[in-house]
Amino acid sequence: MTEDRAQDHRRRAADERQLICDVQGVSKRFDMRGKSLEILRGVDLQIRAGDLCSIVGQSGVGKSTLMHILGTLDRPASGKVSYFGEDVFALPEAELAAFRNRRLGFVFQFHHLLPELTAEENAALPLMIARTPRARALDRARALLTEVGLGARLHHRPGELSGGEQQRVAIARALIGEPSIVLADEPTGNLDVATSDEIHELILKMNERLGVSFVIVTHNPSLASMMTRRLVMRDGKVYE
Repeated sequence: MTEDRAQDHRRRAADERQLICDVQGVSKRFDMRGKSLEILRGVDLQIRAGDLCSIVGQSGVGKSTLMHILGTLDRPASGKVSYFGEDVFALPEAELAAFRNRRLGFVFQFHHLLPELTAEENAALPLMIARTPRARALDRARALLTEVGLGARLHHRPGELSGGEQQRVAIARALIGEPSIVLADEPTGNLDVATSDEIHELILKMNERLGVSFVIVTHNPSLASMMTRRLVMRDGKVYE
């Protein structure tokens, strides 16, 4: 099979996978010192089941702004963001928050773990917020933490864990609600090279094992190269 035919085959296979998120014409601007600064300029993007997407680009081009909109943490100035065919920003705030907690997972550069909670309690937090019985939430957290290599650290608090271990807890927390997409903003930005490589392999493993899609903003060329889709942001738009 020639390379062109192979690319066509991969493209058709991707098109057959379920469309999870459809971004159409999304723009975002901020007012700064009386001037309007346009960060996103009509972004179009589709994310399908099982996608591994990296988003790269220079600082200040709007990568984190786009991630906040994908995560429904911020609203676009114009355009539409649909999940499973539904315009999520048309939902009432309470329903939007419930959707976010149920269908999306988040991993940030800083782990944002609660220092007073153990690893298993931090990982279980999204389920407990969703009023899952505590015992069931902790059972699920223990299973996930064991899968990400922290079975012996369940009862340790964040201050007793290394940076890589804390990020593993954050990944388990992102996955615990069985989300459709995990959005990760510089997930290895504060880690050394060896630990970053371990987190990269863990992301690939969780994608293959659970079928969850990952969209990752990164400046790390090694991580970006591992993704099956590599997106570049420039001039307020996304290019593949």
